[in-house]
Amino acid sequence: MISGRPREMEPMLARGGVMGALIRERDWAGTAVGVMEAWPQSLRTALSVCLLSKFPMFVFWGPDMVQFYNDLFVPVMGSKHPAGLGQPARDCWRETWDLVGPMLNGVMAGGEASYFDDLPVTLERSGYTEECYFTFCYTPVHDEAGKVGGIFGTVSETTTRVVGERRLQILRELSDIARAVDSASEVCAHAAEVFAKHPVDVPYALLYLLDADGANARLAAATGLPEGDPLRQPRVRPHPRRPNRRRVDLLRHGSPFGQLS
Repeated sequence: MISGRPREMEPMLARGGVMGALIRERDWAGTAVGVMEAWPQSLRTALSVCLLSKFPMFVFWGPDMVQFYNDLFVPVMGSKHPAGLGQPARDCWRETWDLVGPMLNGVMAGGEASYFDDLPVTLERSGYTEECYFTFCYTPVHDEAGKVGGIFGTVSETTTRVVGERRLQILRELSDIARAVDSASEVCAHAAEVFAKHPVDVPYALLYLLDADGANARLAAATGLPEGDPLRQPRVRPHPRRPNRRRVDLLRHGSPFGQLS
């Protein structure tokens, strides 16, 4: 025993990166899992796999699903780290518990693993409500009595890919419009239809066409804003173009240090 820690856990904690150090320094006596020397071998083994892995992983242990995680999982936690270490999962993930709570409880109760691909999850981990997507697996961890003592989680955040593919689809649909219609008015009308199908990425859109003299623009199509909304103006006057004085100076002098007047 080393300062209340089982000697056999020291190599795992020492090699466990930042989270290994935080677990070592944490006073666990006041948590639902109790002091470290009382942890069952099943929990220690699950933690060893989690901390030493090069893939984002977590362990929820006991009826309260006390949370452990590795260094690779820290970006998923965001501002929930480091307070989320040792916290019941329900408290840490309260904003999405209505979704993931039944899934986790099902694994704890039934002992069957659950897998989800690109699951949409709403999180608050960066100071605002965030649309996120994850591919993950919840795997039961059996304790020494043969019952489910906790859950081992492997996680891959797919938000960037899912959102990127979704927005690329919008561009494809807009490109198809450009090849299929002949007039600017038709382009605007069909573009508004495309935007209306993707309200998450384009909450609203106002498409204007300039008059022949370029002094005013009329509303050609709109989506996401009802008639009478103050933003939905039938005619607008574009701001007059102003020359980019810094760009003109760069062209004139060929140097970013040209004098601006």
